Amino acid sequence: MNHLDNGQVKPSGPRSSLTRGLLPGAAASAVLLTLAQPPFDLLPLAFLALVPLAAGLGSLPRGPDGSWAATGLGLAFGLIYWAWTLIWVPMVVGPHFAWAFPGYLLLLVLLGGLSGLFGWLTHALHRRVALPLGLALPLAWVAVEWVKAHFPF
Repeated sequence: MNHLDNGQVKPSGPRSSLTRGLLPGAAASAVLLTLAQPPFDLLPLAFLALVPLAAGLGSLPRGPDGSWAATGLGLAFGLIYWAWTLIWVPMVVGPHFAWAFPGYLLLLVLLGGLSGLFGWLTHALHRRVALPLGLALPLAWVAVEWVKAHFPF
């Protein structure tokens, strides 16, 4: 951490600076993907939703700093997306069951973590294996979806 002249603390290090400027793109992707689904049903947005996130992931450098930043972007995307997609759990189930809110938070941690895995895997396929981003991203997406479908949650 670096201290500014006015006593405030600002994050330091390459990871925080890499991710900070790209977080709006991850958030935009999460919002666009949410709007593509019911109740909004703006289906054409589904074809464009991941473009801001992909642009952010594609701009990250090789190495551990880029990998950490990619994981952070995927995590931010996943937490925003899943928080809105699953908001019905605490709202509908919450008044009837005390475990609804802790269950909601657990779902956010699990699914957000898998979204972080998606970001890391996209970066690894694009930067380490040298696959084009247009191939790395869908391969990572499908791999993480396969894990979701086959892992015993």
